Amino acid sequence: MTTDTRNSIQKLFDTLGAAYGAAWDRSLGITPVDQVQAEWNKRLMGFSMADIRYALDHLPAKPPNIFEFRDLCRASPKKEVPLLEQTPANPQRVAELAKQVRDSLGTEAKKDPKAWAHKLQKRHESGEKLGGHQIRAYREALGLDGRQPWQ
Repeated sequence: MTTDTRNSIQKLFDTLGAAYGAAWDRSLGITPVDQVQAEWNKRLMGFSMADIRYALDHLPAKPPNIFEFRDLCRASPKKEVPLLEQTPANPQRVAELAKQVRDSLGTEAKKDPKAWAHKLQKRHESGEKLGGHQIRAYREALGLDGRQPWQ
């Protein structure tokens, strides 16, 4: 536990001790306070200060254990986050972009569906180092498996 966390948990325990008095001390039992505080820290990780403040404002009549206190934190009302305004897309612009995408994808595939394999082969034959999986992939795609350049 960091010093800040230890101080925060200590402040929480001080507040609960002030609220419940000797009943709070009895509720802690014989376990060393450092261990109890470490467990509370672990169980309260992720809750905001607003959640903890809500739990402190809604304490039950008897001292809560960590699970009861955690449930109080969970009951904290969540802040409404305003949604961003959504502006509708321009249908003409959407149609233009869709056409561009269709044209760019469609033309290459119509020309040669194995263009990627031919590109890899040319790169490899020009001396560029390719990975074994790239070489194997283009050779399989072009039906070159088993054939060597001299064959």
